[in-house]
Amino acid sequence: MPTDQDEINVEKELASGEIFNHYQKLIKLRKTEPLIYAGHFKELLADNKQVFAYERYLDDSNEKLVVFNNFYGNEVIVDLPAEYQDKDCTTLVDNYQNKIQETSKQITLQPYESLAIKI
Repeated sequence: MPTDQDEINVEKELASGEIFNHYQKLIKLRKTEPLIYAGHFKELLADNKQVFAYERYLDDSNEKLVVFNNFYGNEVIVDLPAEYQDKDCTTLVDNYQNKIQETSKQITLQPYESLAIKI
């Protein structure tokens, strides 16, 4: 039974892999970002069967962390709720390396994209 262990293995991933670095970034955010480790959860876009989206917020702050996860293998465009439109933001995590600096009325998510922005 052939395997790809010569090409796909822990040693290569640690040396130059994107997955390990992505998870390291997620772990760091979980430890350093109050919106993640202490924030409340609010589901968004509940009727959308392709995208799981939510907001994290704190009682004593106007900042919000908004997360969008496209669980399917095709691109999707989602309409943002009015409260998130036309806002300055910072991209904290995106597995497509997109850097959104301002929201609009919609967000396009690539296949299997996960995007977390701080507004």
